[in-house]
Amino acid sequence: MPALPPSGFKGRVLAVVSFSAALLLLLSMAMGSAFVRSVTLTDGEMSVTVRTTERTVGGMLERFPFGILEEDLVYPSEDTRLKNGMRVEITRSMRVNIVDNGMGYEVRVPSGTVRDALERYGKELDPDDIVEPSAESLLVQGMTVRITRVWIDRYIAEQDIPYTIRYEADDSLLRGVEKTTRDGVDGMTHREIEIVYHNGEEAERRVVSEEVAARPVDAVVRYGTKAPPPPPGAPQTTVSPPSGGSSSPPKNSAPSRPPKEPQRTEGKASGGSITVGGKKYSYTAVYSGKATAYTATGSNTASGKAPKRGMVAVDPSKIPLGTRLYVPGYGIAVAEDTGVYGMTVDLFMDTEDECVQWGIRNVQIYILK
Repeated sequence: MPALPPSGFKGRVLAVVSFSAALLLLLSMAMGSAFVRSVTLTDGEMSVTVRTTERTVGGMLERFPFGILEEDLVYPSEDTRLKNGMRVEITRSMRVNIVDNGMGYEVRVPSGTVRDALERYGKELDPDDIVEPSAESLLVQGMTVRITRVWIDRYIAEQDIPYTIRYEADDSLLRGVEKTTRDGVDGMTHREIEIVYHNGEEAERRVVSEEVAARPVDAVVRYGTKAPPPPPGAPQTTVSPPSGGSSSPPKNSAPSRPPKEPQRTEGKASGGSITVGGKKYSYTAVYSGKATAYTATGSNTASGKAPKRGMVAVDPSKIPLGTRLYVPGYGIAVAEDTGVYGMTVDLFMDTEDECVQWGIRNVQIYILK
């Protein structure tokens, strides 16, 4: 059996081992303390201090349950290396509700204006589309942005211009005799109509332009003023044309004409009267013509006034603006607008349905005093 080393040697070995272990422990603790960093984290009004061994801002945020969303802003950026005493700020994104063509969507935006929310939304807008509130409005948490999709359609509408009948006295024709020397021809007007749709529903209808494609041609009817020869033995008489140069047919004659042709009938010099709603009105003339109907187009009348019921459009060469009229089935009206031709009146209605119900009618047009 070999001899054991002296006890003094054993004691020295044990002392060396114990010192080495203690030294390693101290080094480990010192190194660990060197990698722990104290960071102040600010989230809105809340501020906390955390101690972490993570190397980057992103690593620290992943380690702690801060609930960072993709749209939230972090400063400094998540790839920034952490330093002891650093401050990290979180700016939470705002929730914005977008209603587009009646459908709801949600986007999150860190900050900015409605324009920034629309860019995050990502759907293209047309220049005519309506955004409320405006694109420059500042965002607030939970606000609603509404997008109204606008479509515009245009078409050309044709409308007849009724012709009128011009009566001319003819002393070569016997009284009671009529002769049509020229047939009447309706004219034609082209109206460009614009219809504006909001989210697929009609919001506005207006006349963009109007032009006369063909002017009407008046019919010419000659009526006789020549007195018939007296019977044998009767004294000769002379018949003069109507006083005042009127070109109207004789009072007792019944001019023949096609049913569609509007006839002008002059009132007597002394005038006449009608009763409307219990009130008596005097008139100076009565015309047979046509009546159409229209409703608001967004524009004022030719007289500069906003259109309303009781205003009608006329041909100023036939009926001057400002003339008071009575149209059976419509009532008392004033000529305030233009856009029709010949002996036609265009009656203002409150709704499009009323215009459709009225249609085109043959009417008597009374010119009131």
